[in-house]
This record gives sequence, C-alpha cells and structure tokens, in this order.
Amino acid sequence: MEFKFAIIILTHKNLNQVVDLVKTLTHPNVNIYIHVDKKAKSEMKCLDYLANYKNITIISEIYCKWSHFSVVEATMLCLSKAITDKNNYISLISGQDLPLININKIYDFFKRNYTKNFFDYYEYTNYFFEDYLIADSYFFHIKNKIIAYPSYELPKSIHQYIIHHIIGLYVNPKKRDFSLYYGQQWFNISSESAKKIINVWNSNNKFQIFFRHSFTPENFFVPTIINYIEGLENVENTCLRLVDWDRLTQSNIPIIKDDWNKPRMSNHPHIFTKNDWDLLTESSKKGILFARKFDLSVDEDIFNLVRNKLCCE
Repeated sequence: MEFKFAIIILTHKNLNQVVDLVKTLTHPNVNIYIHVDKKAKSEMKCLDYLANYKNITIISEIYCKWSHFSVVEATMLCLSKAITDKNNYISLISGQDLPLININKIYDFFKRNYTKNFFDYYEYTNYFFEDYLIADSYFFHIKNKIIAYPSYELPKSIHQYIIHHIIGLYVNPKKRDFSLYYGQQWFNISSESAKKIINVWNSNNKFQIFFRHSFTPENFFVPTIINYIEGLENVENTCLRLVDWDRLTQSNIPIIKDDWNKPRMSNHPHIFTKNDWDLLTESSKKGILFARKFDLSVDEDIFNLVRNKLCCE
C-alpha cells in the first residue's frame, strides 16, 4: 500500500498566493486540504485553477477569528477529513508558507519517520497576554474586541458585571485535570496520533469546554491532548518550520510576554524578503522543511526565488 501524506492548509487571504503554494506541493501521493476562512469566500474564484489538480479538497465552512476557538474547529474539520481519507501522516501549514525543499524530499522524510510526531511544545506555567493568563482566563470575542475574565488590570467586580450582565454568561473558575502544553500551531503528526486526538476530542468534551474560551487555543490543543493520551516521548520538539519572531514589526498590539522570554511587539512573524535569501537557503540545508511568512504584496521576488530554486532542488 502506498504511503499517503496529507497537508492541511489554513488560509484567510491572498488566495492567488495559495494557488502558487499548492503548485509546489503536488505529488501523486500527497492529498491537500485547504480550509478557507468563510469570510474570504468571495475570493474563492481564485482557487478555480486548482480544479485541474487531483487530490485537492477545498473547504470553507467556518468563520475564523484571530486566536479564537474557531481556528481549532477548522483544524479539526480538516484533520478528520484527512483521517477519513486514510492518510498515513498529516502536516498543518498556513497559506503563507512555502516549502524549503522539494516535495519529493518532504514526502520521503515523513515516509521514513511515519511513527514520529514533530511539533514545538513547552510546558505551560504562566503564559500571559498583557495581564491575562492565556489558558486559565476566559476570553470572549465581542465584535473586534477581546474581553478577558478574570482580568488582572481591572477590578474583578467590573469584569463580573461585563460578563454577567452584558454578555449574559455566568462562569466559574476554569478547572482541569490535565497538564497544559503549548507551542506553534503548526504540526506534523502520524495518523495514529491524529486518530487518538479525534477520538478524545469527540468523546470527551472537557477539552472543548476548556479551550472554547481560551486565548490562542490553536497553540495548546495538539501538544496538550497528545501529552494526555500518549505522552510526549515520541515527539521531536520541533515543527520543522522557519518562523522568525525575533524581528519586530510595526504594530499597535501590546507586548506579549511568554515562556520564550522574548517580549515582542507583534502577533505576526517577520515577512521574508530578498534580504533573507541566505537565511532561507541555510535553513533548507539544515533540514527545515517549511518557512513562513511570505506575502506577494510585500516581496514577490523572494516568493518566486524560493519556489523556482529551493522547491525544485
């Protein structure tokens, strides 16, 4: 039986760029699942070109919000579809990724390592966004605002009033009987681990209840659940991605203080340009499989360089 490799792509914009990304990932035994944020459905015509490719499934069922449970729902939807289609291995990437090596080499790498999982994980202690405990506070998205309860910068009584009388919810302190782990949301996991995640997710709703009102739950749910069901002994602590958080971008978003001890002024990683060519080529030689972010509207040249050189080698 042929080894089947699934790539899930979560995207919300620049669908013309996604088409070019998919071209670098085509392989007879690679199945691609693209979830397009439902808010971007008006741009879906850009994906018509992909009808010429087999093994591509396009889904647009969920309105996704930044750092919201809806991102987890979109991921689980695609993960379930990938398992239903009997894929042996699954990787999650974004629509602004590019592979740094040829898809044949990526396929062969996971075929050799099909029993291993590759993702970042860190044990949760006190992971803050502004003054809110990311996992143990409740986060509510009201239009374009995020309200946290409890807050550590405003009196508890004020937040109780907002949550109880304006939002209409009565919440108790979050409780859990499992350890929390977090990392980047991008993962590479075996079908066996994926099946266990889906089974636990569907049969035991404590994880859905806990993460539904957490902040950035997409960064928590995979390492937390895998640790819960089978431990992390079979996990390589790397997502095999080049993501540059060290260069700050202009943003009005407050500093995020996390366990990496690297305060940063943005929730977005650096967007690669031609000046990063040496970094990208060196990362490719070191076995890094994907890089993000790329943006055609920022630097089309580096996007095409990676596609036409690194992806073809």
